[in-house]
Amino acid sequence: MTLEGSNITDTSLLSTGSSWTLIYSGPTGISNITIPPRSTYVDVQNFTNIHRFKSYRFIMTSQRDVATNLQYSEAHLLGYV
Repeated sequence: MTLEGSNITDTSLLSTGSSWTLIYSGPTGISNITIPPRSTYVDVQNFTNIHRFKSYRFIMTSQRDVATNLQYSEAHLLGYV
């Protein structure tokens, strides 16, 4: 997964790749071995960020299997700058 941030105020420009800054790239915290049950919190992924952003985007870069669906109900960004 990747987490990116942007300070672009024109929301029409948020769909361009150049307006985003990479904050985190790595695992989600979801096990590659066992499928967690529905409504389950997974391990917290810690990362360092020293910049404030007005917008954030969370992108899944892979999935477990082509026959496996992917669904997220929410993600929490916790911390301070």
